[in-house]
Amino acid sequence: MTAGQGLAGGRPVVLLDDAGPHPGTGVLVVAAAAVDPATMAFVVRASSGVVGVALPGERLDALRVPPQVAGAAGPDATAFAVSVDLRRGITTGISARDRAATVRALADPALRPDDLVRPGHVLPVRARAGGLDERPRPAEAALALCEAAGVQRAAVLATLVGADGDAAGPVAAMAFATGHGLTTLAVSDLARPSGSRPPLRRSAPAVIPTRHGPFTAIAFDDGAAEHLVLVRGNPGRGSAVAVHEECLAADVLGSLRCGCAGRLDSALAALGRGGCGAVVLLRAPRRGFAADPVGCTAGRRPPGDPTADRILADLGLTAPTALPDPLADAG
Repeated sequence: MTAGQGLAGGRPVVLLDDAGPHPGTGVLVVAAAAVDPATMAFVVRASSGVVGVALPGERLDALRVPPQVAGAAGPDATAFAVSVDLRRGITTGISARDRAATVRALADPALRPDDLVRPGHVLPVRARAGGLDERPRPAEAALALCEAAGVQRAAVLATLVGADGDAAGPVAAMAFATGHGLTTLAVSDLARPSGSRPPLRRSAPAVIPTRHGPFTAIAFDDGAAEHLVLVRGNPGRGSAVAVHEECLAADVLGSLRCGCAGRLDSALAALGRGGCGAVVLLRAPRRGFAADPVGCTAGRRPPGDPTADRILADLGLTAPTALPDPLADAG
């Protein structure tokens, strides 16, 4: 099921905010016109309980819903408007049923300014007029998804949180999506200009038990090859990362004649001890078996590999720290 199909059918979608201050944070998005009390309760349980509704600026102007703060917001700030409730047909406004009714009303073109009470319990968010070209963030991406799905341009937004109360990073957000059968995509997948390189397609995460402890495996297809990331713990900005190019002879067959022998295992062992980080396993270009250490060009890669950088950015692992290579001096 695509994200558009999910929204059109009233299903939530998990959006990865890969351009925000905390790259890869998971945001639940639901088409506002399709929100019912059960869906609203699900959104509230999965988030901090703060529920926003992305709307075009001209619609908020027509409803006479002003910004929360007067004056221009920063270039990347979320433009929250004054909170609202539906004037009739609800009680306190805070219940899932009441908030669902207010959200659906905000998606109704027939809604009038005097149909709303201000302040209330639902936070409208003013999307930028230039859409993703002006601001590639969740509010603008949610409206782009609604437009592509053929539904009214109004979308519920709520940041996913983990069991510790912190915002869910990309690995936790993708695991949440997999557990609930939801589609995941990144804001950058929607914001990419025409004619640019194809988007990364990521698989559902799966936990792989290894002798160095459990790792979460996520496959990425960049259109040319499928690569694999093995994630330990819940890494983020500045976490330890190793980039490894596959070598069938050494990685699978255990050949000791390759210069890369043992490097993948040493990286996994280091993360198993450290408890947090990632190994990016890049699919190698086609080549024969290496006959000696000099002839093998696979193994640990230095920072800056463009494919690895795309994958790490997609996971929110910005400014990574290169995992030390204890075998570097051995060839």
